[in-house]
Amino acid sequence: MMDGVRIARTFAAQPQRVYRAWTVADDMARWYAPADGMTLSIDALDVRVGGRYQATFGKPGEAPSVEAGEYREVVAGERLVFDMTLARGGVVFSRSRCAVEFLERGERTQLVVTDEGENAGDHATCWGPSLDHLARLLE
Repeated sequence: MMDGVRIARTFAAQPQRVYRAWTVADDMARWYAPADGMTLSIDALDVRVGGRYQATFGKPGEAPSVEAGEYREVVAGERLVFDMTLARGGVVFSRSRCAVEFLERGERTQLVVTDEGENAGDHATCWGPSLDHLARLLE
C-alpha cells in the first residue's frame, strides 16, 4: 500500500549540527533507534549521491530489522533524500523514499521528514521516538 507521513520538529541546534547527526555514524548510532530499549548499529553510512547506508536494530532476543538505502540527493546542511527498505529475516516489508529538510529558524532548526511509499504511513510510530532521541542528543 502506498502512503506516507510528514513530520516537522524544531530542535535547539543549528542546521549543520542537526545534519551532522544524520550523516556521521557515531552520532547517528546514538539516536536513530525507533524505540527505547532497542540495540542499534550503523553498519554503513556513505552520504553522497549513490552512496548507501545500512542500520540494524531490534529488541534483545528478537530477530533484528535491517534498514538499508541509497542516497538520491545530498545538499550539505540543507537536504537529504534517500530510498529506504526495511526487512526482517531477509523479507522486505517496506519500501519508501524519505526527504529530510534542515530549515534554519534563528538559533534553531526545523526538521521536516517526508516518508512516502509502501507502508510508509506505519513509520510514524518509529519516527516519533527516533526524533525524541535526536532531541536529547542535541540538548
